[in-house]
Amino acid sequence: MSARARFEALWETLTSEQQTLLAREYAERARIDGAYVVMADGREVPIPPILTPISIERPRLRQVAADAHAITRALTKVTVDLMEDPARAPLKQRLFGAFTTLEAEALGATWRKSEQLATVRVDFLVTADGHARALEVNSTIPAMQGYSDAIAAAFLRAVANARGRSELEANALVDDNGRNTDDLLLSLLAHHERLGGRSGEQSIAIVARAGDAQYGELSHYCRRWNALGHKAFIATPEVVKVVDGRAVVDDVIPDLIYRHIFARRLDPQSDFARMCLEPERFHLFNPISSHLEVKGMLALLSAAATDNAASARIGLDPEEREAVMRSVPWTRLLAHGATTGPAGEAIDDLPSWARLNGRALVLKRSWDYGGKGVFLGTELAEGATAVARLQSLLGRSAKELVGWSELCDYALADHDAWVVQEFVPAPTERLLRVDDDGVHARDLYVDLSAFTNLGTAPRPVGGAVRASESRIVNILGGGGLAPLVRDDVLARLLD
Repeated sequence: MSARARFEALWETLTSEQQTLLAREYAERARIDGAYVVMADGREVPIPPILTPISIERPRLRQVAADAHAITRALTKVTVDLMEDPARAPLKQRLFGAFTTLEAEALGATWRKSEQLATVRVDFLVTADGHARALEVNSTIPAMQGYSDAIAAAFLRAVANARGRSELEANALVDDNGRNTDDLLLSLLAHHERLGGRSGEQSIAIVARAGDAQYGELSHYCRRWNALGHKAFIATPEVVKVVDGRAVVDDVIPDLIYRHIFARRLDPQSDFARMCLEPERFHLFNPISSHLEVKGMLALLSAAATDNAASARIGLDPEEREAVMRSVPWTRLLAHGATTGPAGEAIDDLPSWARLNGRALVLKRSWDYGGKGVFLGTELAEGATAVARLQSLLGRSAKELVGWSELCDYALADHDAWVVQEFVPAPTERLLRVDDDGVHARDLYVDLSAFTNLGTAPRPVGGAVRASESRIVNILGGGGLAPLVRDDVLARLLD
């Protein structure tokens, strides 16, 4: 019996009162440790914790993390190939034309600074046969290290307590399971030292917007890093100044800065925004790297990995090509012309082929957030909600019939790039979710996120699991966060 099945069997042996007590303790521990979001009105809303653990073998998680690293590394090579070719200016305009002034300026100033990426998150969907497919790269302000740690630790401690384990035993399980927050810290420190920073205890300024929705996670970082002997604190960009060539944050001169605010939220003329254009000088991590999150870049990489000439020109090594072909679903920029299809078949004209194969495809706006510009062909064919979203996008009335073909026409004519991608058929899983009114079994889609970095820093090997009632995963919109637990740790917890 698997470790997860053993937990589910254990759950069924508990009385209703015991189940309620365990769920409440788990949810409260997670909330106290930072697993909540701050709403616009200031309310702290707990992230719904999934009670069913997602267990994973260590070698499997290491492989997914290695693929995340190889994909990120390969994307930086695609960037070099793209940026150094003047003839590709029209393509760059389609890919990056929607950038804000600061994002565009940062692209020109920092695109060669990929070695300073102290943290990157790559989001995977896992198919029924266990194949992890990479759908998205987050390199600007990757989140969920603290959230996922809070959820996993709360689960381990609550279940350990329910089984009569000592606090010492629970602490050992949490330590052995690993902490993404610690991996992030080690990466930040290594990048700081690479730029000439001293070793030892550090002052770390986490710069975030006022009222940041992820304040719970940022507070988690501060508590953990301070407990490890550093001085970590949260500040807003307004209090960051350059004084005598040094970064001063609310009258403190930090050793390094961890940026946790999107470039599009910054005043381009502010001191902090100008510092973001010189990340090495100010030991600021991560540099603005919006270009790596553009889905069209993943499309260029997907196409290049299957083309010997393109791979050689870009400089993709065998590990990178194998990781891309294994993990990245077939993805192409939507544009007229010939290409190869998901099975390697010849396609004479991509848009014509895409119109005929909508049920097997997904269309995505290349530069977008939160799944707003993602349309699944299967849902457009069968789902009223997806059709209503498309009517809104196209400016059509609710009475007008629109579908996949109209979306293809719109995407082709849009001044911003769109990508067409093969649909990844990830199944739902029956999971227990802790809601305000108790524990309920839900059929949820889950994704697996792996953390990585670039440069010579120790490479992270952890991850996170989100769950959602929608295929486009949203942890608050009917979803939550699940504890990602190493298989051997879960087995020891249940022994």
